Amino acid sequence: MLFSTFLGTLRRRWLVATAGIGVTVCLAAAALSFVPPTYEASASVLLLPRGGTGVEGLNPYLALGGLQPTTDAVARAMLDSQVQKSLSDRGAKGNYVVDTDKATNGPILVITAEDPSQVVALNTMRLVLGQVPKTLDTLQQAVNVPTRARMSLTVLTQDRAATAVLKSRIRALVAALGIGLAMTFGAVVFVESYLTNRRNRRESADADAVVLPSAGERRHNGVASRRPTRQSEYGAQDHEHADTVRIWR
Repeated sequence: MLFSTFLGTLRRRWLVATAGIGVTVCLAAAALSFVPPTYEASASVLLLPRGGTGVEGLNPYLALGGLQPTTDAVARAMLDSQVQKSLSDRGAKGNYVVDTDKATNGPILVITAEDPSQVVALNTMRLVLGQVPKTLDTLQQAVNVPTRARMSLTVLTQDRAATAVLKSRIRALVAALGIGLAMTFGAVVFVESYLTNRRNRRESADADAVVLPSAGERRHNGVASRRPTRQSEYGAQDHEHADTVRIWR
């Protein structure tokens, strides 16, 4: 359907289009009402090696070709079920992610916590931030790294308040608008097609009623057309008979 044709259809079916737009607005309002905003709190920490002579030989994590592998190991260790249970027992209710900073090549961990509650998101981030040094220390204890050779962490950034993230609400709003506009478009096209087909059928029926005579008219016309023929035949026979009689007399 061409755009100009669709505009003409909208003008003719403006009542349907208005009702569809009203339904779309209601869907958008419902999406914003039922999908709450998500709050996010984040922090970043830097992995630091312990200085001193001969420390590298005492800590195998320092022999992995840089600190990036160790940072990855800490991020994976934070996904351990025991670590998650410990955080949950201490009140971490929101969702959290611990991952390496993809924007840099340094040994930086980024902690992100999300929850519909601003308080819960901030509290979860703080609990996870406090757990990261413990996890790093546990990893080093598992390979018998002495205390003087263990790596440590320092906090680079930490949110003091959770910020609202509108991604989920925007997705819901876009979905509601898309569904509403699609329904409006479909309703306008359906009503236009239905009414056009009904009008065409009515016009076709009216045309047939004017062009084609009824059965009674066809019988009447047939009789009327045959009567003159019979009368003319009888007249010709009478006339011929009359002439014959005169000749014989």
